[in-house]
Amino acid sequence: MVWRAASLRRADRVAKLNALALVSVPFLLVLLVPGIVLILADTVIAPRIFMSFSACVILANLFFLQTAVGQKLRWLAVVPLLYFYVVSFDFGNAMQAQEQFEKEQVERLASMLDDAGFRPGDDLFLYGTEAEAPIVRNAMTALPYLADVLPRQQMSDDAFFGYIRLRQVGIDSREHTPAEWEAAHTLLKPSHLLHETPRFAVYRDGHRFASRLTGL
Repeated sequence: MVWRAASLRRADRVAKLNALALVSVPFLLVLLVPGIVLILADTVIAPRIFMSFSACVILANLFFLQTAVGQKLRWLAVVPLLYFYVVSFDFGNAMQAQEQFEKEQVERLASMLDDAGFRPGDDLFLYGTEAEAPIVRNAMTALPYLADVLPRQQMSDDAFFGYIRLRQVGIDSREHTPAEWEAAHTLLKPSHLLHETPRFAVYRDGHRFASRLTGL
């Protein structure tokens, strides 16, 4: 009888746990849809770091689990794993640093254009490529292959993304045709120069503005 009573109590606990799990399913599904994104500080950069790290882990596992040599030297798997972790950390750190650096540069350029009198409806032409963050340069010096995997700077000549970044800080200019952009090179004259810094130069001719990015 004692054994039967204990068995009934265990069955009752299992039934309650099953009921609780069943009730929790809808809430778990809601949480699983966004998944790990719920705990990420940056939902754009952080997933890329996880993806790069997981890809490296998969490659390491394929070698150490699927090859005869790898199976005999499994303890060595920690070496590439740690190396891949360093690579992923540097990749994510460089991306975050470049994003913050670009944000500051765009805000500074927008302030210069605003001081120069840029208003809605005016034309803006971009020439050159914005600078890289010092942290990114140091990272690429230590790990040269980062130059091949890190995204390019968003402000580069007449690239669409540069104008998108400027619109986010209140500088709204229309898109240009390649012929218009080439013809607007005439704006880059000393007589049209309004502001110049080691990284930016702002030119104006009427309602047409140009900014030259030095990349320094």
